[in-house]
Amino acid sequence: MKIPGRQATAEAVQDFVDHLRLTDNVRALQELQEEIAEAVGKLSNRLQALETAFPERLATHKAETQLEAIRQAQDVVYKVQGGMNERMETLAVRMSLYERSRSPASNQPTDATGGGRLDYDATPVD
Repeated sequence: MKIPGRQATAEAVQDFVDHLRLTDNVRALQELQEEIAEAVGKLSNRLQALETAFPERLATHKAETQLEAIRQAQDVVYKVQGGMNERMETLAVRMSLYERSRSPASNQPTDATGGGRLDYDATPVD
């Protein structure tokens, strides 16, 4: 039977220490989970007490909160809609320019001298 060397013993001790740390961390997490559950229960009880004590006041606050949420959602929708409109306009302009570039030369817009056709950035191209 071979006696383990120092390296093997050190690795075994390190594994044992890691296992103990892991066990301690799990216990700490379980304790924190229990504390969180207790806190949530207390908050729920307080909320129920407030709902029964001040139903009209709570209804007013709920309505104000919902109204504010609707306003914020409306702002987001308007911003998204504005961005979409800009993109659609840009796409329409690009499509128009693309169609013009694909049509016969007689339909092409020309520069002020009547020479070459206009490029996308309105600079004459020959």
